[in-house]
Amino acid sequence: MKLSPKQLHSASSETTLPVYHLFGAEPLIIEETLSALRKHCTAAGFIEREKLHVETGFNWDTLGSANQSLSLFASKKIIELRIPNSKPGDKGSKALIEYCQSHSDDTILIVISGAVERAAQNSKWFKALDAAGASVEVAAVKKHEMATWIDQRLKAKKVVAEAGVAQVIAHYVEGNLLAAAQQVNFLSLQKDQEILTSAKAQAFMSDQARFTAFAFIDACLAGDANRASRILNSLQGEKAEPILLLGALARETRKLVILANAQATGQRIAPLFQRLGIWSSRSKLTQSAVNRISAIGWNRIHSKVTGLDRMIKGQQPLQNKTIWEEMERIGLAMCGQAAMLR
Repeated sequence: MKLSPKQLHSASSETTLPVYHLFGAEPLIIEETLSALRKHCTAAGFIEREKLHVETGFNWDTLGSANQSLSLFASKKIIELRIPNSKPGDKGSKALIEYCQSHSDDTILIVISGAVERAAQNSKWFKALDAAGASVEVAAVKKHEMATWIDQRLKAKKVVAEAGVAQVIAHYVEGNLLAAAQQVNFLSLQKDQEILTSAKAQAFMSDQARFTAFAFIDACLAGDANRASRILNSLQGEKAEPILLLGALARETRKLVILANAQATGQRIAPLFQRLGIWSSRSKLTQSAVNRISAIGWNRIHSKVTGLDRMIKGQQPLQNKTIWEEMERIGLAMCGQAAMLR
C-alpha cells in the first residue's frame, strides 16, 4: 500500500509490516522517517539490525541470507537495504521479488532509495515491495511549500513564533531543506517565554556561531577558503551526513554552470536569478562566484560533484582517503584554487 510519511507514522502506531520502501527526493525527510520507523520496529521487538548497501559488485544473495539468519542475541531483526540509484537491476529485481514471496516473520525489510520515476513504479520489484508492505514516497518540498513546512517544524519543536518567522527562515535558506532544519533546531534552543518575532529570528540566524552546511556553501561562493575548510571540519566533527551536504553542493554548482555558460555567451544573467530560485539576498554572492571562475571551471567543478556522488554510492573508487577530503577539494576549487580540479 502507498503511504505518505505522515500516514506511515499513524499506521506504525498500530502494527508493523514485513516490508517498507522509503523513497523520494528529500534525503533529510527520508532519514528522519527511517529513524522513526527504526524506533517503532525496535519497540516491537526487532532488536538486531543488519545494513546492506547496493553498490558495484553487490551480491544479491546476501539479501536472502540476511532473511534466513539471526544472531544468538536477538530473535527478530531489521534489514536495511539502501539502493541509492533506485535501480536494482535484473538480479536485484529478482531478489526483491523472491524476498517478498518468502520473507520471514522474524525480519522486517526496509528498502531506502532515491526518487523512483513513475514508469519504474510499475515495475515488478516495486509492486512486489508495495504489495508485501508499504511504499512511502517522500515528495520534494516545493518552494511555495517551504514556509508551511518550516512552520510545522517550529511547532513540533514547541517554538511559539509569530506568523512571519517561517517566511523569514524560508527566505534565508532559499529552498535548502537541510539548512531550514538546522535553523529551526538552532532557534528552538534559543526560545524563551516571549513570542519569537521575525526580527529576533533574523538576528539569531545572523549572529549564530554554529557552522552549517549552508554556511559552507556561502563560504565557497565567497571564495573564503580558510572559512570553508573550518566549517567542513566542524561538520565532519559533528558527524553530519555527507550525502546531505553533497546534495547542497550539487544544487548550487548546477545553478552556477547555467549562469556561467550564459555569461560566457554574452547573455545578461541577472534575469536568470529568479528563474533559478536565487533570491536577491544572495545575488551578489552568486555573481561574485560566477565572475571568479570561468564557465569551463564551473562545468569541471560540477562534474567533480557528480563524480563524488558516484563515489558515495560505491560506483567508483575514492580518489583520496575519505569522502570529506573529496568535498574539501571541491570546496577549495569553488573558492578559486584551480589546482584542486586536477
